[in-house]
Amino acid sequence: MSMSGEEDKRKSREEELQKERLYAIFNKFPWLNRKLFSANYFMNGRNNTKANFKPRIKDPTYIFVHNQKSGGTTLKNCIDRVTSKKKMAKYVGVWDDVVSKVIGEANLKHVRSKFYASENTFGLCDELNLPNCSYFTLIRDPYERLISCHEFCKRALWDPLCAASDARELALKEWALHQGSYFFRQLQFKPTYVCSDKIMRENIAPKIKNAKYLGRNAVCPPCWYLHKLFLDDALNDTEKEVLLDYFLDNLKNWFTVIGITEEYRTTLGLLQQAYDLPFQDLCWNLTSMKGLYKVDGKPASPQSKQELIQKLKAELQADPEVNMALYFDVKIYEKARDIFEEEKKQYFTMIGLGNQ
Repeated sequence: MSMSGEEDKRKSREEELQKERLYAIFNKFPWLNRKLFSANYFMNGRNNTKANFKPRIKDPTYIFVHNQKSGGTTLKNCIDRVTSKKKMAKYVGVWDDVVSKVIGEANLKHVRSKFYASENTFGLCDELNLPNCSYFTLIRDPYERLISCHEFCKRALWDPLCAASDARELALKEWALHQGSYFFRQLQFKPTYVCSDKIMRENIAPKIKNAKYLGRNAVCPPCWYLHKLFLDDALNDTEKEVLLDYFLDNLKNWFTVIGITEEYRTTLGLLQQAYDLPFQDLCWNLTSMKGLYKVDGKPASPQSKQELIQKLKAELQADPEVNMALYFDVKIYEKARDIFEEEKKQYFTMIGLGNQ
């Protein structure tokens, strides 16, 4: 057999092994095999021209997966403007304190909305059994998101993002190790199971004690932290790598639009084009929340703030432990950027601007 034949055979065996590993994960956590979603509007294989617009999803349910500290609060304010303008119901926020009420109870059928939003929303299409269901998200450089999160959580101790520890007491590196790859974990979410009273009582309460939990309320930790305790232990390193490959292969299938915080206005254009809703028209002038960064004890100017962020980012990137903690989110962000560049290319062609 030729060398190329041997290589093809080896690759085929490895692919089969990866499939077996993935199916084994699905057997343990069947919700990770996502069923209902709408593929990326800009990447379904058609040759886009200004005169060849893609068909949009008919009567979709829109689900915003909020990767916190990535501009999502501004985007939720934009959704408010859009729904008000179009006389649609306001979005339903799937917050920690209403997970059981909004998702887990039978009365959910009476709480229907066209829009849902929060950090707990990925997988909601399957939870609600919505065939015309569309996810979109906004992703930020993981190191810069982590720095922003640390600053935010020094003030917002009440927020679930911040409630599992005290950012005032943890250095930036410690905060990075505490939060880890947050978006990677969001793609694994199953709030109605992992955040239920039953699983908390039977599976997670002992882990809370062993983890020396530093949050305000050990009886009711934030949902993201429950996923961290439950899934980080339940999945070994090989399984996490298998899941990462699965996620990277499916980002363009799961998300109708993937936006990038660093190109926020273009993201609004993508959303407007994909959904035929006035995201860009109504929200181009909305600005993101401003973090209260300080330099030498004084509020930072825009220039000194950016210099501080870049300095802190370089320190994080130079730390092997931090790189390991953020590894999965970095890989997802790199893939998301590639997808975004393709979205942008197709978008500019569709609106007649060519390659910008």
